Amino acid sequence: MEAYAKKFGKGKEEVKQMGAWMKSKFDAAELPYNFTESALVSNTFDAHRVLTAAYKHGGAAAQDKAAEALFHSYFAKEKAPNDPEELKEAAKAAGLDATALRRGQQIGHRGRTIERLRVPLTLVSYIYNQL
Repeated sequence: MEAYAKKFGKGKEEVKQMGAWMKSKFDAAELPYNFTESALVSNTFDAHRVLTAAYKHGGAAAQDKAAEALFHSYFAKEKAPNDPEELKEAAKAAGLDATALRRGQQIGHRGRTIERLRVPLTLVSYIYNQL
């Protein structure tokens, strides 16, 4: 929550209202959404690498499966987008060999969880396409 407050120049209560608004959008799309103090934000570089590898491996259908796994991890489980286990699960969902990807440095934990929030355009597109 603190990262959002800093990013948008808002107070904690305003950020909670933003979270409530987002929850209403997710509820309308019948998707899970959690937004608490324990939510993690991080660099999305490796998540994008998984999405790219999924597309190269199996086209848009495989990429969609990886994206759904990553979005569920972030929005429902409040996991960081660069969490190695979540990246592995997203790769598996796309039909990729996650172990081989990791060995080939296609995915992995790049950097620490950071305060600066970087929301990829695909997240925004995903939300709007679900409504």
